[in-house]
Amino acid sequence: MEQNKTIGRPGIEPQRYHNQIQQWLNEGMGIDGITATMLQKAIGGQYKKAVTILDEFKAGYETKELSELPEPPEQLGNALNAASLEIWRLLWNQKNTEVNAARSEFEQEKAGLIGLAAERLELIDNLEEQLDQIRQSEQAVNEQLAQLSAENHDKDQELASLRERLEARDQQVGELKRQLADSQQSAQQAAQQHTTALTEVRNELESKTTKLDAAREQLTSLTARLEAKEQQITDLTGQLADSKELADNLNHSLSEQQVKLMDEIETERTKLAESEKALAVMKSQLADAKEKVTETAKARTDAEKAKESAEERVADSLADASKWQAQADQWQERATEAIKRADKLQDELLVIAKQDK
Repeated sequence: MEQNKTIGRPGIEPQRYHNQIQQWLNEGMGIDGITATMLQKAIGGQYKKAVTILDEFKAGYETKELSELPEPPEQLGNALNAASLEIWRLLWNQKNTEVNAARSEFEQEKAGLIGLAAERLELIDNLEEQLDQIRQSEQAVNEQLAQLSAENHDKDQELASLRERLEARDQQVGELKRQLADSQQSAQQAAQQHTTALTEVRNELESKTTKLDAAREQLTSLTARLEAKEQQITDLTGQLADSKELADNLNHSLSEQQVKLMDEIETERTKLAESEKALAVMKSQLADAKEKVTETAKARTDAEKAKESAEERVADSLADASKWQAQADQWQERATEAIKRADKLQDELLVIAKQDK
């Protein structure tokens, strides 16, 4: 940060002092009645400078006043000279000792007053320099206070921006939570639907299996009956070979029974073909049911993956929200520290102002 440069007070023009002295003279005030303290209070500036300008003005004023007087008459000059010589003689003869003593005392007092005046002037100069330093410090403190106020304003704006971004993230988190709830609900509904469908397929599969077992039992029974009929034909054929007569007698009956038996065999074969067709249909339905079970398992896996993805997005959003909250807390602490520094500088400024008074 660039340091601020302090600028001292500009000097007061001497003409302002001259104008004030002339104004007092115009108002009827005597030149001896004007003091440096009066001049400093009226115009300001350093007391030492007021003393110097007043002395210079008085010297010039007395010289001008004497130059403007006319020459005195010669008789007045002779009378004054004679009176002055007489007075001087009397004073010299009668008061020489007292005058010397008074002069010595005056010189001592004058020296003391001059020394005291020099000390007072030096003290005034030191106080005025301290006052200038205090004013410069006050100006620097005011500039620092203004800069801190600007920085505090910038930090407040940044903090407000962070709060807005945090609120936006909170809204995003809320939306993700709602989406996650919807996804969970949809997944639950889909899982429930697939579970219901799977239950129906299982029930249907159990029903088809039961029918298939019944068809198998029926096929086994028909096969046994067919074998019995074939054995019966074999027995009848053997009996025919053993007894031709019996065969002739029984030929007609056997033919009828054979035709009837062949019809029964054909009927049983037809039933067997129908049973095989039903078995093929059941196998196809069983394959479809297995495919549905696979699709259901896949759908459940997809739903679980979607749920995990949504949970990860919510976790990331919560982590970002925690990060922004921590940064907002840090900016809040820095803003609080800047305000404390500004208050401290304000207190120091008040203490300096009280000391100045």
